[in-house]
Amino acid sequence: MPVKHSIIMTPQKFAQKLERMAFEIYEDNYDEEGILISGINSKGYFMARQLAGRLRAISPLEIALCNVRLDPSDPISGPVTVDLPYDITGKTVMVVDDVANTGRTLMYALKPFLKFTPKKINLAVLVDREHKRYPVSCDYVGLSLSTTFHEHVEVKISDDQFEYVALI
Repeated sequence: MPVKHSIIMTPQKFAQKLERMAFEIYEDNYDEEGILISGINSKGYFMARQLAGRLRAISPLEIALCNVRLDPSDPISGPVTVDLPYDITGKTVMVVDDVANTGRTLMYALKPFLKFTPKKINLAVLVDREHKRYPVSCDYVGLSLSTTFHEHVEVKISDDQFEYVALI
């Protein structure tokens, strides 16, 4: 039997949500020199690049990118690595992912940044599922969903292009 899914975000809606998130981020950080935007794994890094592009188009902020890599299914056993482009002490950091589910991945992704003393760390996600098990609150959210634990949110990105978000 095929898996039933509902498309909840199209490429057009994705573009609208990302644009709104970029404006919110700029409004909250207009007085900063710049922001380090760090994406978690491949989908988070895709989101980070998309946000960075929109922020560069609407603001004079210096935007740097980096990638946080970890195993989301077992973040405590493996390393959490980040390729920081500069010392982030006193800087603004934005950690980005596609979906905030339990909050565990976001929690462990913050670990490398806590070795420094950044001015502030914000979290941005495309989809925030509202049943966190870890004390994580996202500052910038494209879409908030109240889902059951049995439902799954799939973000489909192919050939570096957003395709859809589906509820399965």
